[in-house]
Amino acid sequence: MIGIDAVDIERLRALLERRPDAEARLFTDSERSYCHGHADPALRFAGTLAAKEAVIKAASLGPLVSWCRRIEIDRGPNGAPMVKVAGIGDREMNVSISHDGGLAVAVAVARAPAVAAAGQPHFRNRATEVPGLTPNVQLLRYLATGLAP
Repeated sequence: MIGIDAVDIERLRALLERRPDAEARLFTDSERSYCHGHADPALRFAGTLAAKEAVIKAASLGPLVSWCRRIEIDRGPNGAPMVKVAGIGDREMNVSISHDGGLAVAVAVARAPAVAAAGQPHFRNRATEVPGLTPNVQLLRYLATGLAP
């Protein structure tokens, strides 16, 4: 599954200035430390928030208030964002973040494990699966033709 989200950087900046407690409610200590370590923390907070929302959509998790501190956007050795999600088992999640024109955008891809744990979200959509094609190839085919397989 894929999730995408966009956050208006100035709108988030205004929220964080107006409600300083929102920062601690939306972001983990690690995320806050990362964002404050840059010249424009609001830019980084907006990208991180967009990534969290994209992860929620990709994994079909539910409202942000329930997941905002259970999802952590960390950075790898090369600075690329990495996702940690508490409570959904061993799921591979990838995320990409970009900033342009006053917006921070993020795309998240959730890949299903071979066997879903009982009671855990399962990301495969068997109704649209094509035997022999990986989910990414199916998505590319769908986007290229505009038709579901």
